[in-house]
Amino acid sequence: MKDFDTQNKYNAERWYAVVDIVLCLFLMGMYLFIAYPSFRRIDIVSLVGLGVCIVCFVVFIIKTDWWPLLVLPHYCFALWMAFFGNVELSALSVLAAAGLALVRGFFREHWMPKVFVGIGVYLAFVISQIRFSIITMFSTLACSIFLCGILVVLVLEMRRSVRDMLPPEIRVPAKAETQSEIFLADYELSQRDLYALYAVLHGQTYPVIGDKLYCSTSTIKQIMRRIYQQFGVSDRSHFVELLSQYKIVPPEWYRVPEEFSSPVQPAAAQTDSAD
Repeated sequence: MKDFDTQNKYNAERWYAVVDIVLCLFLMGMYLFIAYPSFRRIDIVSLVGLGVCIVCFVVFIIKTDWWPLLVLPHYCFALWMAFFGNVELSALSVLAAAGLALVRGFFREHWMPKVFVGIGVYLAFVISQIRFSIITMFSTLACSIFLCGILVVLVLEMRRSVRDMLPPEIRVPAKAETQSEIFLADYELSQRDLYALYAVLHGQTYPVIGDKLYCSTSTIKQIMRRIYQQFGVSDRSHFVELLSQYKIVPPEWYRVPEEFSSPVQPAAAQTDSAD
């Protein structure tokens, strides 16, 4: 089911790229119609930029893993419009770029530096509009803040739906409020991951789990760190506290060891440093 949803998302992005190509071709046609036969330098640069965008979108349609080719043209176009004082197009383009990057999980790791760098570069182009007027500069800035604020509000309201796109520290666990069970089959967990998960829930330390799985303590820490991220928590105590509130349903193919047959108790939580 998850693969089917992912494929649908990629197909939607491909259609989005097709729309972008049509718009770029339309703009190129307008430039050629208006500027012909005397082309200024800005007209030539704009035509070349639109051509590069079309190439990027075509490559993305063929190779969806190269998703920055879909995001970067929108952000570059936003900078171009900000530099020349086009308030509406600039703000809408930067919003589209941020939304596409979010969908592709660009902000899952090291999100704060990425956000600050992107905002910093965009602000530099907005401030360059002071050569037109201070009013133009502030109108672009206000419009951009308003639209990006809408994006932030939507993400916060829909965190449960977009949790896989968000950094682990601001995710919401993937469960409905009325749900009384957690189905481990919905997560990407191997047989070794499942044993480590149950062992942690029942209070076993990382060295003990490592001995039983014939691997090092550092390997167990890496396994659990990956599991914590999938459940949207940062450490063992929050992980045990979260899962102790639900009935844990293992995948059909996994047989839970007898030693882990008892229900999970919150008191089983320990600090990671103790391991």
